[in-house]
Order: sequence, then structure tokens, then C-alpha cells
Amino acid sequence: MNSHRYDESYRQLSAEVHDAGLARRRHAYYAASILGWILALAGIMVAVAFLGDTWFQLAVAILAGVVLTQLGFLTH
Repeated sequence: MNSHRYDESYRQLSAEVHDAGLARRRHAYYAASILGWILALAGIMVAVAFLGDTWFQLAVAILAGVVLTQLGFLTH
């Protein structure tokens, strides 16, 4: 009996989300976002090559961790 009430509540919420356009796919956004993060990763790789064997690579490693985490979220 309670499940019918929850089902109806979910249907109403789902209809509002779809009517507002919040569930539509945004292919261009994700393509641009992935491209941006890949370019950031390429920049990080260039920075690693130019920095050589220095302690500054630790800062670059932190940035690489952030970029790779974002790419993981976007591509999973």
C-alpha cells in the first residue's frame, strides 16, 4: 500500500525532471570536458619533462592526480 504512494511520487518527480530537461544527454559538454582534461594531462606531461628531476614534480604529481581523477569520473 505504501509502495503505491512512493511509486506515484517517483513518477511525478521523474516527469518534472524530464520536463525541465535535466535528464537529456549533453554530448558536446562531455566531449569538450574530456578534451580539456586530456589537454591538461598533456600539459602536465610536458611540465614533467621540462622540470626534470626536481622537487617541483611533487606539485605536478598532485595536479596529475586531480586531472586523472576527473578523467576517471568522466569516462567510467
